[in-house]
Amino acid sequence: MSRRSTHLLVLGSLLLCAGAIRADPPPPPQALSHAQSLTIDNFTAAPQELAVLSGNKSSDRTARACDRKSSPSSQSPLGCRRLVFLHNNVEAASSGFAAPGTLKIGNGRLLISSAIKNFARLEVFYADDLDLDLSSLSRFRIHFDSSDVGLNINMQMIARNNPSPALGGLNIDGVATGTPFVVDIPFTSFGVNAGELPDLRHIRQIRLFVQSASAIGANDYAMTLIEAVP
Repeated sequence: MSRRSTHLLVLGSLLLCAGAIRADPPPPPQALSHAQSLTIDNFTAAPQELAVLSGNKSSDRTARACDRKSSPSSQSPLGCRRLVFLHNNVEAASSGFAAPGTLKIGNGRLLISSAIKNFARLEVFYADDLDLDLSSLSRFRIHFDSSDVGLNINMQMIARNNPSPALGGLNIDGVATGTPFVVDIPFTSFGVNAGELPDLRHIRQIRLFVQSASAIGANDYAMTLIEAVP
């Protein structure tokens, strides 16, 4: 089975598990002011670390000081809870190159590191029971401190009007200079396989997927912020 097929099968199985992060009853709908950005995660709360030699591991962490009944703009991570999966895939022909892929979240950064011919994939789920109004905003914005080689980045959102996830994404090249940069994924670029486009007034879950777009893997990158912006 190819690496791409393995990723798709893993993604399909994990999406079925997304409801595992359902916790307390959802707070009432929260609207944002017209020009207000929304922080989804600034990686300062709920520290997490994973190391995976082959296959995948998960970590589910709740931010202790976060109040789910408060305004979404005061929550980080969004919904006060972050479920993370880290996959590390080494193709059979390159098994001699197997080395742990690592994830570290904390101190305002999400750090990923993987070895040559190792292909790391990150999956992050933010809540499953939100009722979030994003209608005054226009895109997701991901802030990177740096990234050495190419990445495939996708975000999903699920709205109350359609249980099927809407998906938007793109590929980026590495930034050899180590200069910080941002990646925007406009809401208008999101599509669905079935049903209606998501009603931005009632978003129940947001997801992030990042995997290698390099022919040899070996990705190292650092994120500092995920947000939704006007």
